[in-house]
Amino acid sequence: MEGIAELEHLLEAEKIEQSYVGQAGRFIAPVMKPLGFTWEMGVSILTGFVAKEVVVSTMGVLYHVGAEAEESLSVALSDPVSGVIPLAAFVFMTFVLLYPPCIVAMIAIKREAGAGWMWFSIAYQSALAWLRRMDLTAGSDDVYLRLILISSRERGEDCA
Repeated sequence: MEGIAELEHLLEAEKIEQSYVGQAGRFIAPVMKPLGFTWEMGVSILTGFVAKEVVVSTMGVLYHVGAEAEESLSVALSDPVSGVIPLAAFVFMTFVLLYPPCIVAMIAIKREAGAGWMWFSIAYQSALAWLRRMDLTAGSDDVYLRLILISSRERGEDCA
């Protein structure tokens, strides 16, 4: 019975990777890789522009978290196969807190202050989030990059 459940899980994972969301994730993966984020994390950042709370639900869907009581996102992310190490999770949470707020807030900035301030806000907050990642992992980049490569290899991804 366990073998059937595993096959169903793999089939579901394949469906998600072949979907539009999965393709978008693969497209932005090279941008997310230097941050130590998986493609699933990258997709959840993109959907977070709709609303920040969507980040968690997107990750739940992409990491195949079911409705069963023993399944949770924290358990799924702690699995080495997920490719998420504790440092990457911490950096991800910080990144999500700092990158631009939802699209509704950006529209409000545009209406109140103008398009120039909206674009400045998006650029400034994105740069702040990106640079903060560098601060959080300063001095640990060698270890951090090795862990990214190890997790990529475990997931069967190309490390180049």
